[in-house]
Amino acid sequence: SICQSLLCLDLVSFPVLISSYLFVSSLDALFVCLPPALSTSSNSLSDNIQLVLKSPCHGVLLPGLLRVFPDAKFVMIKRPPEISVPSTASLLYNVCKDIFRARKVERGACREMALAPIKLTKNNIKEVETIPNKLVELDYNKLVADPAGAVEYVHQELGIRDNLDPEFRAAIEKYVEDHPSDKFGKHRYNMEEFGLSKEKIEEFLRSE
Repeated sequence: SICQSLLCLDLVSFPVLISSYLFVSSLDALFVCLPPALSTSSNSLSDNIQLVLKSPCHGVLLPGLLRVFPDAKFVMIKRPPEISVPSTASLLYNVCKDIFRARKVERGACREMALAPIKLTKNNIKEVETIPNKLVELDYNKLVADPAGAVEYVHQELGIRDNLDPEFRAAIEKYVEDHPSDKFGKHRYNMEEFGLSKEKIEEFLRSE
């Protein structure tokens, strides 16, 4: 399906995407070529259909996505970089090793790929934040502590609805109950195995 193709594109292209920003500019043409069914404009989708795509790659693609899908809305989940960076590096390492069966995976390369998109994403967020009801930043800990409340907050901030109806809230709570975060195992990683530290990450974020 189209959505599956997009998700595969994000996964497969992630190392290329963040090692060469030339690739980012070429994605505008790719998005334009997608069938109208994927467009979020009212001419392509009925009012009761919403497409939701989840990918960390979207952070570096915000301007291009908005040019092609002007009705799109974005939720950026925020975590401390000393948590998110090694988590992403570990994810990339395991994807390359276990899914793509790479013969040799360098942890240092995964570290650099995890760091590279941060500044571009931050700049893109600043650009999109100037447009009303387009982007909301959500603290990860708040999402974990109160999923239904976090969804309600996102809807309010994006101008979708003021409050969740009881059925919607109950459905969220039931889903969370049935899908605990460690249902399929716990993602274990640490900064040291990727040559990272809180101080090194903070230094990278301060650098130009």
